[in-house]
Amino acid sequence: MIIHKFGGSHLISKDTFENFYQILSSTEGNSVVVISALGKTTRRLLEAAQNAENGHFDKAISIKDKLLSFTSTLSDSVIEHEELKRISQEEIEEFFGQIAKYLKNIHVLRELTPRIQDALLSFGERIALKLFSRFCEAKGLKFAEVDAGDIIITNENFTQANPLQEIISENINSKILPFLEKYPIILTQGFIGKTMKNDYSTMGFESSNMTALLFAKYLDAHEITIWTDVEGIFNVDPNIWTKAEQLPELSFTEAEKAAQFGNKLIYPKMIRRAAKNNMKITYKSVLNPEGRATVIHPHFYTKSKMITITNNISFLRVDLTEQNEINSRIFSRIMSPGDNFKFVSRFNDFAEIFTDDAKVENLLQENSIPHQDYTCITLINEDILNLYKVIVNYSDLFLNLDYKLYPVDEGTYHLFIRSSENKDLTAILNAIN
Repeated sequence: MIIHKFGGSHLISKDTFENFYQILSSTEGNSVVVISALGKTTRRLLEAAQNAENGHFDKAISIKDKLLSFTSTLSDSVIEHEELKRISQEEIEEFFGQIAKYLKNIHVLRELTPRIQDALLSFGERIALKLFSRFCEAKGLKFAEVDAGDIIITNENFTQANPLQEIISENINSKILPFLEKYPIILTQGFIGKTMKNDYSTMGFESSNMTALLFAKYLDAHEITIWTDVEGIFNVDPNIWTKAEQLPELSFTEAEKAAQFGNKLIYPKMIRRAAKNNMKITYKSVLNPEGRATVIHPHFYTKSKMITITNNISFLRVDLTEQNEINSRIFSRIMSPGDNFKFVSRFNDFAEIFTDDAKVENLLQENSIPHQDYTCITLINEDILNLYKVIVNYSDLFLNLDYKLYPVDEGTYHLFIRSSENKDLTAILNAIN
């Protein structure tokens, strides 16, 4: 049993759909395939909803129409069976007709509630599942199509819903296992679920990996393959630094730390739960399925140096000698759980705060104007002596930068730089490596 998770943002062409087919047709044994919304559908649907809420209905409909055109064109391109192509187009038009009604209601009421937002965003995954199903049907694959909402039951914390794991376990045993006796492949979606009241819910952006993990846990599968647009995980984002090195293996500890400090491919909750259940996670590229891969597993102990980059960080020094309400609110927000970048260095009478949390920034604006546009370079498994040598040896570079270096824990450091020049970031990465 293997769980495949495909990022829909990469499956937007005939070639990548063909790779998808080759991957599934060559997988031995049973597999559960978790797919996401195509391209940037989820983000565009949210943008349309926000425009409708703010009175820009024509803009909302324009975004919807562009999504409809994109989806219809893709369906026409990848589905070669004429009758299935016709059925797919009808399904797509039906979905977008429902989307238009939601946008109209949001516009009339001038309100986008979390429940309605989730209902609207769920169309991204629901459309993707139908399109992939018609594609697989046209290819002659034997599979079962399962709406994730029938399996992944959540609470009513819309936009950040939590899965109700006991019910999910029961659903997998009663609904998925019987399908697997008849079909080698189960097609379903990530990101979405349903509440006990049958309302669609979402578990937060980028939560499709969590869906894959839930299926793996309750199907006793010990391997998840995550398909992205790069060949595994690199020590630095290869889109930022061309000399980045691919990492064949990672420990769960390193992976969680990289996720915590900004690696966009790895998610801390997923890593923690995978480690707890002794699972292996493999990252591969859907653009080159036979290419390099990265395996995250519990039996790898060699420390790999990694660097993560987080942009658009705001910085503020807060006076702690005045225990006023604003400071209390700032620290309450800073210490609350969430996916935003947050770092606080406390001294006797002041604290230095770095964050990309908009709500914290709004609080900071009430107190004083923060310094914005810092970039955080997080160095994992780095030697502090090496860092000091780099700063000394490249003193001309660092003297011209507004930079701050802070320890996070043993072997992990935040280097904050304030520079609008990409060449400065490249120069620092070259110096450190």
